[in-house]
Amino acid sequence: MPFRDYKSKTIKINTSPFMSKVKGEIQSLIQQNQYDFHEQEAVEVTNVLLKEDNLPKNNGVKNYKYYGAIKGRWIENKQQSILPLGEIWILPLDSNIKRYPVIGENVVCVNHLGRTYYTTVVNINNNPNHNKLIGLSSTGKGTQQDINQIYEGGEKRHRQLNVKANPGDLVLQGRQGQSINLGSHQQVVSSIKMVAGHNPKNDYDITKDGASIYIQDGGTVRIKNPNPNFTDNIIGGKKIILDADHIVLNAKTSIKIQSGNETHIIGKILELSHNEDGTTYINETDLFKENLKNKFWNEVDRELNKCIEAFLDIVAPLQEDFEQIAELVEKVLSTPGRVIKLIENFNKVNHEATPIFTEYDRLTQKFNKLNKEMGEIPDKTKDPVKVARILGEMAIILRDLSNPETYLRFDIQIKKK
Repeated sequence: MPFRDYKSKTIKINTSPFMSKVKGEIQSLIQQNQYDFHEQEAVEVTNVLLKEDNLPKNNGVKNYKYYGAIKGRWIENKQQSILPLGEIWILPLDSNIKRYPVIGENVVCVNHLGRTYYTTVVNINNNPNHNKLIGLSSTGKGTQQDINQIYEGGEKRHRQLNVKANPGDLVLQGRQGQSINLGSHQQVVSSIKMVAGHNPKNDYDITKDGASIYIQDGGTVRIKNPNPNFTDNIIGGKKIILDADHIVLNAKTSIKIQSGNETHIIGKILELSHNEDGTTYINETDLFKENLKNKFWNEVDRELNKCIEAFLDIVAPLQEDFEQIAELVEKVLSTPGRVIKLIENFNKVNHEATPIFTEYDRLTQKFNKLNKEMGEIPDKTKDPVKVARILGEMAIILRDLSNPETYLRFDIQIKKK
């Protein structure tokens, strides 16, 4: 694999003994070199390695290289070996997108760089749930048998059918009634639909599917209102729709819901509460805090991206360079929260925080000067020392910008607020 299937046959030639011998030898030589060339070959899967406890071990340590590997038997050329010689497991060819087969399915295998890999399942039944044909490697015929390795749908037989789509759609369909559709909505609108639990018609119906996420560039979608006293909603325009029995937004630090116009929350029971020692505000937004946080967030983020663009110009960056960028990104992410926290702490002791922009402006001007200097270098590969110096100075400035104490001055107020 790949292998040649030679097609030599005995041919009768009615002529003189001498000519018959000559022709026979010539045709024999020709026929011995006639073959079908098989670049790929199918393997019947007998085992799939998806449990950590079953992983091969090197000196007692689990070898995760083999996670997702399969064992199997060749269907055509049964005498060939799995590469490298002595290997019993076949690894998946793609390192990022994995399509794990089930026992009894047949997968296409190829050899590359001295190793055998498996690629995709042979679509014998055109069945998204399974394509088993057990025994094909032994008898050459194959029989359908039940191996309870996955749930095959039970009464939900539509799980074994292809989900309905429109011409030109790109569909990624799983084995258990779920899919992602990158295609069109109402024939002309850009659309991404994600569904877990398709309805019995096996189409995309947000009112009947189990759980759905729709991301669309236009068109309309009807949403069934679960509140009996309200009519259904028709959602149009650019939208993201989540629909399920239960939707949970769980933020470990903070959550923000904002809109430019209407914000509707409707339900039979509405509860708004806070933790112990917490506070509930129903009031106008503190524009000073919000705008101050967003101003520096936007500016520092812009400067960070400029630094990253300059970093990408380095021909052969070291891992230490990547780690430095990662450190800067983490510091920048903490900037808005640190600004607000400082303001709140000073407010508690009757100190009023006022922004001072002279230091901030000095830092940003210096950064922009460095960025311009970087852009004026015609060939950065020929002046690595200068490039490294500029990037180092940029990194120092970004560290200062990620520290709110650098650009906030606090004026003590004598009178109480």
